[in-house]
Amino acid sequence: MRLSVWLRQEGVGDGAVTLEVGEWLRQTVTVGAEWKKFEFEFPASDPARDDVQRLALTVAQPGVFWIDNLLLASTDIPPFEMYPEIQQMLADWKPAVLRFWILHDNKVFPSLDSALFSDFDQRFSFSMGLNENMGFSLHHALALCRDLKSRPWLILSPVTPEEEIAGLMEYLGGDTNTAMGARRAAHGQTAPWTEVFSEIILECGNESWNNGFKPTAYPYRPRTYAAVANRLFHEVKKSPFHARTRFTLVANGWVSDSRIGYKIKPNTGEYYMDEDGQPALGWNFAQMSRATEANAIDMASYYGGWDGLTIPGSDDRDFFGKMLFNGALVHVPSYERAMKGRATLGLDDAYQIMVYEFGPGYAVKGAEAKSDASEAVGKSLAAGILTLDTAMKLMEIGVSQQAFFSMQCGPRWSIVNNAHERIPNSSFLALSMRNRLLSGDMREVAARVMTLDFPDLPVQQMTSDGDTKLKTLQGRSGVPVTTCYAFAEGSQRSVLLINRAFSQSRKVRLTLDGEPERAATLHTLAHADPRTTNRKDWNLKVEKKPVLDFHNDYELELPPCSATVIQAVMKSR
Repeated sequence: MRLSVWLRQEGVGDGAVTLEVGEWLRQTVTVGAEWKKFEFEFPASDPARDDVQRLALTVAQPGVFWIDNLLLASTDIPPFEMYPEIQQMLADWKPAVLRFWILHDNKVFPSLDSALFSDFDQRFSFSMGLNENMGFSLHHALALCRDLKSRPWLILSPVTPEEEIAGLMEYLGGDTNTAMGARRAAHGQTAPWTEVFSEIILECGNESWNNGFKPTAYPYRPRTYAAVANRLFHEVKKSPFHARTRFTLVANGWVSDSRIGYKIKPNTGEYYMDEDGQPALGWNFAQMSRATEANAIDMASYYGGWDGLTIPGSDDRDFFGKMLFNGALVHVPSYERAMKGRATLGLDDAYQIMVYEFGPGYAVKGAEAKSDASEAVGKSLAAGILTLDTAMKLMEIGVSQQAFFSMQCGPRWSIVNNAHERIPNSSFLALSMRNRLLSGDMREVAARVMTLDFPDLPVQQMTSDGDTKLKTLQGRSGVPVTTCYAFAEGSQRSVLLINRAFSQSRKVRLTLDGEPERAATLHTLAHADPRTTNRKDWNLKVEKKPVLDFHNDYELELPPCSATVIQAVMKSR
């Protein structure tokens, strides 16, 4: 490891400062009136103590100290580079998209120059395929997408000036004889990024309906936001580099307001009014009809916690049993309404409906946030199966890109338990089955399965202060207990089977679209207790085993609350 820091002082006696890095380094230096860089290398191993290790600069005398450019980094790789183990973990996960916040902040406007600055003054915002917030430059982000064979999804500030938009487009698509193309080449990428990626996603803001994200959001002002998005995307299209690849231009949608047509007060039948005093359209419908420079809209898909709706239960079995149907009851209907709205407006499937963030939600305020309950639910196997099942169902009905939130470690929205062990959380593990094991095109499935009819249900929505309010969720009939998603690539067939039942196994019989070879492979994510997590140990794993007698009408038993993938090869005709 290496610690480096620039120091100077005024009026501090002998100028003695002690630098301390946990139990590995303790060094006293003398600091003068002029800036001076101090640098120390030291071996670092796993700490002998379990308590928090501190990084400290200590002075025992009064006076004034200045500190600049403090850096603690490994000597194994250049500073600010991603650890190879982390990049390999992402490569193994095979994210289709990576969503970045580098060019947007919910409170301020980040300039293009700051996004291109390659030193540690940057924050790297990650959504997955994934979501980011951690310190990369724009070049690092695009290079990561290139190396992982992922498509970049860049959030742009709604107030980005015209010259900054032109500069970004030139950086992405300009030749090296342009100013920004030369700057890209100086970063190490000679060919335009538009030649690297078949699609680049640009999004106007993040949750622009959200009252908490002002001043770069437009809550209850859908007309205003549509005009803002049109202005931004018009400038993108004006660029001569817009035609060099496919740009998907995304307007912010709102999963809580996917109603079609006008918003009507339930008690009086009167119209709600928008910011211009005109009858208000549902937010999504307003963006699809008015943000005409966009060719996509996105919404979130969270299950429970502060971000989503929670279906309460009378006990653990009832609670987790209902939670496994949260996606089918809450999210699928919202996205189906968005697709119906798209059809009503005469927009075809080329107009994409996307998921900008998804995964388990967590309590962020109130008593639940201080307890372990939210973590225990959000990291459970049941939450992982729900996350995979909902993502697959949204894909089946026509949702295009989906970005899991988020690429970080530890509690709440994360992919692994901590930075040291990096044991995957249940949702990240479950989603890896889709990315790693299901290849090719999704195929239509003819299924005869047990279904359930759900009446109207009470649901809880967490408020900004941590309290909950009750709402009523419309019932839904004919909801499958077992879901099946099939993929084909050449002679390869892969089928994902999900058992939504919390405590009952389900027997299934599987027939493919031709005669399969006898050898197949079975991958299963299951546990005797669906409440189990990977928070402290590797309790949940995808188990792999060979099948030597696979055939059509093959029968297998799906464990409760489980995901199973069977991979087969078709015989040559």
